[in-house]
Amino acid sequence: MSLQTNDTGRANTLWRYSVSSKGIGPGTLVYEESDPAMSLGVWRSRDGQYVIMQGSSDSASYIRVLDVTNAAGVLAAAANT
Repeated sequence: MSLQTNDTGRANTLWRYSVSSKGIGPGTLVYEESDPAMSLGVWRSRDGQYVIMQGSSDSASYIRVLDVTNAAGVLAAAANT
């Protein structure tokens, strides 16, 4: 997983890459935040089973979770604040 930034310097896209003995494959867009005020962060759970993504701004935040064993999976909403 990799975050990329927009013109304002905020991380706004999350990409998935496949890694093999042949190298790193092309990236697949997993999530794109369209609100320019929001910035993304990404972490892996302690057990390595989940990727946790947080979107946040000065006034709101949300969390989405992806099960890494499901290669075609989508980020599921976990919490909004």
